Amino acid sequence: MNPAITKILDDSAARYLTEGEKKALLDFAEILPRRLQVSDMIQKMEDSVLRKTVEMVRAAYPDFFTKYHDMASERGIRDMGHVLRYSVLAMICDDDQLQEDRLLTWLARIFAGLNFTPEFNREVYTTLRDLIQQQLPEDAYAMMEPYLNTNIEVLAGIPEPYTPMV
Repeated sequence: MNPAITKILDDSAARYLTEGEKKALLDFAEILPRRLQVSDMIQKMEDSVLRKTVEMVRAAYPDFFTKYHDMASERGIRDMGHVLRYSVLAMICDDDQLQEDRLLTWLARIFAGLNFTPEFNREVYTTLRDLIQQQLPEDAYAMMEPYLNTNIEVLAGIPEPYTPMV
């Protein structure tokens, strides 16, 4: 849930909402239908965008997909799908910490443990962001952009591994 809305509701326990609090709730509710439309757009494009991202990353890192892991494509699609869905949820809730708190910090640790490089993660999630930008209307992309950028910042913010996997 949106942290500001959650705070308003928590603070208003055992009293009626103030006019300012009512306005904040109505403002959030007013944009919610558009946020849900953007979610639907991304849901419809998800499979093709994830597969295209894997295809493009495979061209840039062919050894990773042949030498290191026979399930790399399937697991990449799975992981990117989780990241994308949490990004959409964060956008719906207008919560810039949601995806980092619920998924990205944990996933970054997993990627670091697997010896993924920051550059590899940056390439993957920048490619995903750019493909989404190409397919979304400008106003819809503007709603998603901060969350897609957070994916890149957090997942490419891992330490450089001693022995890179990629």
